[in-house]
Amino acid sequence: MNLTLLLQQAAPAAKSGSSVSSALINFLPIIAIIVIFYFLIILPQNKQKKKMEAMIKSLDKGDEVITTSGIFGTVVGVKDEYVTIKVDDNTTIRILEGAVASVKKKEVE
Repeated sequence: MNLTLLLQQAAPAAKSGSSVSSALINFLPIIAIIVIFYFLIILPQNKQKKKMEAMIKSLDKGDEVITTSGIFGTVVGVKDEYVTIKVDDNTTIRILEGAVASVKKKEVE
């Protein structure tokens, strides 16, 4: 009889240990999805953001730029948050730095 009592008491203890590992196994897919999202979405976005910030900080007079709205121009002046671009002979536009989509550096002669 003592053996039967010991086995009955040991059975619930074994079940509680397996429930902890079962809960961990249930969370593994969620953890895997979070890790995959980090490497496929968040990390590349951070790299692209840093690259864009470096491009904007390196703007200088004479650089050719394309804005996010598709306007082509040449940088005439750079201030704190604004960039002045020349789009025609006598036409200049002042835009925000964030509106610059791409930069072609001036060629040194």
